[in-house]
Amino acid sequence: MELFIKYLFLVLSIFLLNNKSVAQLSDHAQISLLTCAEGEDIYSLFGHSAIRVNDPANNIDNCYNWGMFEFDSDEIGFATKFTKGRLKYYMDEQDFRYFMMEYDYFQRTVKEQVLNLTHEQKNNLWKALKENYLPENRVYKYDFFFDNCATRIRDILQNTIGDNLVLKAHPNENMYSLRELLNNTINHMPWLGFGMDLALGSKVDIKADNNKMMFLPKYMNAIYADSEVLINGKAQPLVLSERTLVNGINHKAESSFWSAPIFLFWVLFVISVILTLNKIRFLTKLWDATLLLVFGVLGIIIVFLWFGTDHLTMRPNFNVLWANPLYLFFLLPLILEKLHQKLNKAYLVMSILLILVIFGAMIIPQEFNPATSPIILLFTFKFFYWYKETKRVV
Repeated sequence: MELFIKYLFLVLSIFLLNNKSVAQLSDHAQISLLTCAEGEDIYSLFGHSAIRVNDPANNIDNCYNWGMFEFDSDEIGFATKFTKGRLKYYMDEQDFRYFMMEYDYFQRTVKEQVLNLTHEQKNNLWKALKENYLPENRVYKYDFFFDNCATRIRDILQNTIGDNLVLKAHPNENMYSLRELLNNTINHMPWLGFGMDLALGSKVDIKADNNKMMFLPKYMNAIYADSEVLINGKAQPLVLSERTLVNGINHKAESSFWSAPIFLFWVLFVISVILTLNKIRFLTKLWDATLLLVFGVLGIIIVFLWFGTDHLTMRPNFNVLWANPLYLFFLLPLILEKLHQKLNKAYLVMSILLILVIFGAMIIPQEFNPATSPIILLFTFKFFYWYKETKRVV
């Protein structure tokens, strides 16, 4: 529903947009950074950024927005493009009134920072915006961390203002990785955080400096609020004024530990130990087969995201060390006892591998989600148990 209304506002904006061609902005023009707070739907969870150009003398009040993507009538085709990282995003020019209607309707906070730019800098930025809006330039290959609606604004401002832009260091610069910044934003949605940690590879575990932090709109807003611009050689605040255009509501619902993945996975671990030690044979085999199937399929998904998509941040992904496609290989031995007995060494190798994952977590160049700990222990316990079981028979 929210996506439909968003699309409706976009259509209205296109029809009512002032397309008057203006070569130069007037002396009264203002250029602002708009920072939109997080929403409830997955595409809006991390906020949004846009540039506003307001020039009453030329009857211009438009927003420039790099967060648009191609709509596809074929839902399967759309999902396939998105999964493979081939969904094209583009920059759009929208009437400011209708850009704002969407955020007002969904009660998402919007803050405006009027930038302290010279008349020449404003016109250089205006020229860059119009050039970026050309059909041959507006489409780009989206990357959540390195090329998105916020980083496009960051880059166009830096290219326009150049060395006259003096960015102040954010207090959290180089303290957190890209993954940690992401998880801090969605800590109220632990299952989504677990899913993202599962899909994302080691490239997002680098520490985020000022420049990298600005992939999230809220950090770009904070950094610009404290930054400066050189005008006639003198440092002045980059932001002339700031105001709240929409005073929205908090869309973050409180999460419960009891519904979090880490609680569920510890329950799975305890059940597995109880079933195994009590030797409830049929039920144990069914339970073990289900676990091997689920986490083996997860491993296949990780491998697909690694090798079968264009998402650079999904490779390499060391989650395959514990959500391992090889688990599927052990499904048949659970049914065929003779085959089970022949895999004694394979069970030992798998248990050693998982033990190395446990003790090598500090040197593996990727941070695992905390909820993976009980799963790693679970499979370590199961493979070692199968090794001991088949060793006794041999």
